[in-house]
Amino acid sequence: MVYAIFEVKKEDKSKIEKVLKDDLVSRQSITTREASALDIDKDVIYVKIEGSEEGVNRAEELFKEISA
Repeated sequence: MVYAIFEVKKEDKSKIEKVLKDDLVSRQSITTREASALDIDKDVIYVKIEGSEEGVNRAEELFKEISA
């Protein structure tokens, strides 16, 4: 299994939901955490996508537009 972690500005939270609704991406293991929950002093959300190489590559394509 492969994974990727994306950093997205909090104001783009609604855009995260659009990416996660993609058919291929939605079939992967998805974890989201606000930076503050990880004791990181940033106004961002971290999204971890773990699964097939094809699914993670698709997520990378979609997150390019909104990553911080």
